[in-house]
Amino acid sequence: MRAQTYRSSRGMTIIELMVGITLGIFLVGGVISLFTSNQQSFRVNENLARLQESARFAYEQMNREIRDAGTNPCGVRAVNSVVRDASLTTPWWGDWNSGTIRGFDNAEPITAGGVSIGTSVNNRVTGTDAVIVMRTVSDEGQLRAITSHDPILGQFTLNASARLNKQDLLFACDSSSGAIFEIVTPNAPPATVVSYDATPPSSNCSTSLGWSNNVNCNANSVAKTFAPGSYITKFDPAIWYVGVGANGNRALFRETLHKASSPDVITTERREYVPDVHDMQVEYLTRTKSTDPAVAPTLATSWVSASTINAQPGAWGSANLTEAIAVRVTLTFRSKESVGSDGTTVAPIERKSIAVISLRNREIVR
Repeated sequence: MRAQTYRSSRGMTIIELMVGITLGIFLVGGVISLFTSNQQSFRVNENLARLQESARFAYEQMNREIRDAGTNPCGVRAVNSVVRDASLTTPWWGDWNSGTIRGFDNAEPITAGGVSIGTSVNNRVTGTDAVIVMRTVSDEGQLRAITSHDPILGQFTLNASARLNKQDLLFACDSSSGAIFEIVTPNAPPATVVSYDATPPSSNCSTSLGWSNNVNCNANSVAKTFAPGSYITKFDPAIWYVGVGANGNRALFRETLHKASSPDVITTERREYVPDVHDMQVEYLTRTKSTDPAVAPTLATSWVSASTINAQPGAWGSANLTEAIAVRVTLTFRSKESVGSDGTTVAPIERKSIAVISLRNREIVR
């Protein structure tokens, strides 16, 4: 009886303890491994979701603007730009006649005051493409009809009040031509009367808004009165490029107009639009027009880089019989975290996405 009590009350042997500890270690190790695996999967999925959201937003914003390149309320191509910068030259944001869409390949610099290539914050990353888009705003709420135009006083009367401010760039047009100019000030926002002049610090080189010979700030520009029923709206040019973000990472940037309050001059600002964009490459589908209007244009059979078009006389302007009618944008997205694998080491996740955009005002066939 005592032997049975002794055997039933004795503790675990060292072998039993070691087996229990070993099983416990395996169990804890499995739980830790499962937790680590789930955590890694969560990080991968989180970064993939962020890349997908960046891709969606990038294409939604940029593609819409590229599609609208050259569009305006009247559908005219003859446009007189009378704006210039502080150096009295036509800046990129006022140069409609050099092309309403203009591309720059790899290390090709953007001329006329555009963003520089470099390693500083907001600079364009070398080896990436950039594109200039000239267009009016697409918001119909900004569109107003002209009820009267006094070219002597430099005033437009509009059919309804508009929220316009000093230094806004406007686009006025009728069925024959358009004009880009800076307003001095409306009477009081919102206003139905807006004024313009060519007195410094105004960016206007002239108050003659008539079109002449595809020359910006043309000395031979002619006076023009826009008849009632013409239209006026805001002008919204932009440069899309891959630049260096404030955190040192690459991002998709948009450079556009900025109105400085002191001094009263138009400048530009570079805004980080979409994170995680590591590279942008842009190609163009072109067609070649004949000098004979009765002959249909010839559609190209392959995509070309911006440098191919830049090498041609007249490049993107109307003087060049070869014009881009579609754009193919390839964006490379890269995650900030190194949660992917290249087969040997842990690396950031990288994805490429391609979009083909047809220019709205340039039909593929005639």
